[in-house]
Amino acid sequence: MAGITRDLELAKATNLIPCEKPQDIYSHMLEKLASHMNKGSDDPIEDAKLKKLVADKGLTRSSIKQTIMTLPYGVSDYGIKMQLKANNVPEPQLVLKYLKETIDTELRGYKTVKMYLESIARILHEIDTTID
Repeated sequence: MAGITRDLELAKATNLIPCEKPQDIYSHMLEKLASHMNKGSDDPIEDAKLKKLVADKGLTRSSIKQTIMTLPYGVSDYGIKMQLKANNVPEPQLVLKYLKETIDTELRGYKTVKMYLESIARILHEIDTTID
């Protein structure tokens, strides 16, 4: 995705561009997700769950790695939720919501390419054709 979108920050984060020290996109996304969750919610019940997840370290690098890795392959929300459950993440539906928001914010190029490819797929479906 970094190459397609020419996203230099993503290229650095995924070690496509040399840096002084190796980068780790999974740890970076975990930090951003925790920061986003720490901001809380207007819903007091959701807010309490978010705070508990972060405080209890209910999320780890390995618990979100599979999701980040499968994004370019078009993993669905259901697929992400199943991945989170398989990785024993508490409150997978809530984490899914915040993870998607974090991905959209941090990986803007990914979202742009995904929306573009989805629009092409929709058009091809409407005109009942394929790309040969």
